[in-house]
Amino acid sequence: MKTILSLVIALLLLQGCAYKNEPVALSAYVGKYKGDVLTTGQKLYIQSVKDLRVEPKFLGHKIKNGNKADPFMSEIDFKNRYAKDLSLVLKAAGFKVVSENQEGSWIVDVMLKNLELEYNNKSMQTNLIGRMEIGVVLKRGDKVTNLTFKPEASKWKGSLSSSKEIEPFLYDLFEQSLHEIAHKLAQY
Repeated sequence: MKTILSLVIALLLLQGCAYKNEPVALSAYVGKYKGDVLTTGQKLYIQSVKDLRVEPKFLGHKIKNGNKADPFMSEIDFKNRYAKDLSLVLKAAGFKVVSENQEGSWIVDVMLKNLELEYNNKSMQTNLIGRMEIGVVLKRGDKVTNLTFKPEASKWKGSLSSSKEIEPFLYDLFEQSLHEIAHKLAQY
């Protein structure tokens, strides 16, 4: 009886320490933009935001023994989330974001091309790495400008007991990408 009870307790303890692979969420953007701000109130129309990633729910993976394992997945609709949050950041940067194309408006098309997070618990230095690639097409009258943004971030993170522990890191990378776009557009 003691043996069975010991086994049950050991299993419960091990279960509590096991890695939990749960869908990763993204906190709501809180609007802390600190880049260049327009004083002209330039009208800007976000014509489209597209998620061009092959698998939109895939965010990256945990590395085990040098191999990709334990994918990081999310239920977030990044296309709509990015459109909403980009609008907030652009307003904070001094743009007048309009809901339809108006005369004199700049037109923006955004393409989320890559978003990848990687965690490797074998590294004692930076072991959580995030990369994004975002394409932006800016139309100002007859001028068309293609921009590419590739924000990256890395940090050391102790052992992961749940995929949800990468959420603050994902938020920071997401916010960095929004701020880079707004900052660059405000310079035109």
